Amino acid sequence: MKSVGTILKEERKKLGLSLKTVSQKTKISLKILHRLEKNQFQKLPGEPYCSLFVKDYAQFLSLPPQKTVAICRRDLKELKKPSLPRSQSQLNFTPKFTVSILILVSILFFSFYLFYQYRQFQKPPSLEVAWPATESISKNEFELRGITDPESVIRVNEKPIIVDPKGNFFTVVKLKPGANTIRIEAVSLNKKSTIQEKIVGYTSMP
Repeated sequence: MKSVGTILKEERKKLGLSLKTVSQKTKISLKILHRLEKNQFQKLPGEPYCSLFVKDYAQFLSLPPQKTVAICRRDLKELKKPSLPRSQSQLNFTPKFTVSILILVSILFFSFYLFYQYRQFQKPPSLEVAWPATESISKNEFELRGITDPESVIRVNEKPIIVDPKGNFFTVVKLKPGANTIRIEAVSLNKKSTIQEKIVGYTSMP
C-alpha cells in the first residue's frame, strides 16, 4: 500500500509541478513539503498540523482530501508502533554517571562564561554618535548625543561628559567660526578606548 508521501509526490510529478511551485501556491514551506513526500513525520509538527498540511497539499493536487488525510493518519499510527527492544549495549544512565555528566557540563559552561567575560573585558567600548547632518552649520553650537557602554567614561574634546545607566550621553558643543575638530573618546574600565573625530564647520550669518 502506498504511503501518503508517495501518493502526493507521484501526483505532483504527474501534473508536472515542482516543489517550489507548490510551495508558492499553497504557502507551505519547501522544507515541510519535502518532508511530507519523504514521509519524515518525525520532523514535522504534530497533529493536527500535519493533517492540515496534507489536506491543503491534496486539495491543490485535486486529490480527495478526506481520503488522503486518512492515509496520512494511518502512516502516523504505523510510525508510533512500539519499536523492537534496544540493544543491551545501550549506555546505562546510573545516578553516578548522570552526576558526572552534570559536573562536566557545569565546568564547561563556567569555563565558557569566564572566557566570554575575559573577551568582553578586553574589547574596546562601543561608541555611536549622532553627528550633525551636514559638515557645516550656521549656529555657534549644536547638541551632541550618543551611546556607549554604561561603565565607560566619555570625553568630548577632553571634557568629561556624564553617561546615564543605559549608556546614553548628551552635551552642547560650542563652535568657533571656521572648521572645528570634535573628538569623542570612550574609555572602558580596562583603559581600552574608542575614538571618533569629525570636523564641523561653523559659518556665522552676516
